[in-house]
Amino acid sequence: ENVDILYLHDPDNHVDHFNDAKKGAVKALIKLKDEGVVKAIGCGMNQNEMLIEFAKEGCFDCFLLAGRYTLIDQTSLDQLIPICEKNNISLILGGVFNSGILINPTSESYFDYSKLDSNWKKNLIDSLVRKPKDFESAEYWLGKAKKIKNVCDNFSLELKQAAIQFPYTNPIVSSCLLGMTSPTQVLENINLFNKKISSEFWQYLIENNLIRKEIKLKNFKV
Repeated sequence: ENVDILYLHDPDNHVDHFNDAKKGAVKALIKLKDEGVVKAIGCGMNQNEMLIEFAKEGCFDCFLLAGRYTLIDQTSLDQLIPICEKNNISLILGGVFNSGILINPTSESYFDYSKLDSNWKKNLIDSLVRKPKDFESAEYWLGKAKKIKNVCDNFSLELKQAAIQFPYTNPIVSSCLLGMTSPTQVLENINLFNKKISSEFWQYLIENNLIRKEIKLKNFKV
């Protein structure tokens, strides 16, 4: 028997782990693939920056990326997705609800595993999940999520329905992982994925700068 995909997981959670991974774990992954023990090798984390560096190694088949190509955050379009396209690396996306903000955005919501209160930015930095950009704040992300939710309400859509369907707008995305804890949630997510969303909704988000303008309307399932 062999393993379909073997991932290097969160090498960004310690200052030394990137170099340690390049010297050790990555070489071990390549060896296992060459031996036929694993079919594909990948790397999973919550940030773009280190995945960009791993993409340059030229050995990875896929990346598991959480939270950076979602209805609210498309920062992977800047550099990560282009280099993945160039190197034929597919993306498996996690965190499509960005820890809950894309289900019901309130001050009780979480974004990148930290509660969106006055300590959000400090808690995110301390968690080592990723380094927030200068413009980021709890108010920024809540404000953006609420604007998108208002559009959903106006189009009689659930926010989480749009969040589930959005990631598939890029052909480099092969699949998404949705956190589910019951058969009911499984069925709910399947139904939300299959329910049609009008092209007018997506076009409105694009025209009002709520999602990135380089995202093509033709890629949406309408």
